[in-house]
Amino acid sequence: MTEMKTFGYRNYLEEIYCFLAVCYLKEPKFGPTTALLEKNMEFLHKSLKGSELYKQVDLCYTDWLAHTRFRRKIKEDYIGLFQQSIIVISGLLPRETYYRDTHILTKHYNGKSSNEIVSFYNSACPDFVPDSGEAPDHIGNELMFAANLVREAMKANQSGNQVLAEYYAHLRCSFLAKHMLRWLPDFCRDVHEKASTAFYRTVADLTIYFVRQDYDNLQARFKSEQVASGSC
Repeated sequence: MTEMKTFGYRNYLEEIYCFLAVCYLKEPKFGPTTALLEKNMEFLHKSLKGSELYKQVDLCYTDWLAHTRFRRKIKEDYIGLFQQSIIVISGLLPRETYYRDTHILTKHYNGKSSNEIVSFYNSACPDFVPDSGEAPDHIGNELMFAANLVREAMKANQSGNQVLAEYYAHLRCSFLAKHMLRWLPDFCRDVHEKASTAFYRTVADLTIYFVRQDYDNLQARFKSEQVASGSC
């Protein structure tokens, strides 16, 4: 898989990471959520190319615009999935710590994984500030951090600093491999099992799809660069 297989990959990747992060961090409200969907629908349409996943996205978008009851159900689903009480009741907690540190039972517990995430943030992008309402290893904060790494790589590329651009690309690849891809498959599976609306099942599908695609694209790019330089 190459980076160009997806329409506008480099230009839109930061936005899609931010879009997914907001889906997990913010309670869905008609105005902001509609604007967020509208902003990303063209990219999703062109990148997913008529796939079943895009059909799911399009159906959710249509229902979101047309049906008050559908929007109410999505809000209820968000609260049930991601805004539970301190004690985990349903077995779903959108944090890396929960999935990697023996299924801790409280939302505010900071274990080994959480500490590793904070260290990664501080060493890679000291200016990155996680959403203060959630733990650093919350799915929304990890997606926002991935978006930040994309943005820094593009800024470096635009300024002509290819060495720095490559540095941020390798950081993102490492972050996806060492953190996100170690727990996202289980998390997205749990969202599928526990969500009562197609909307959040689709958000989970989009999350794992784009994170895996980003990782595969980076791996293919690095391999191609090694071949070109004769260092394989």
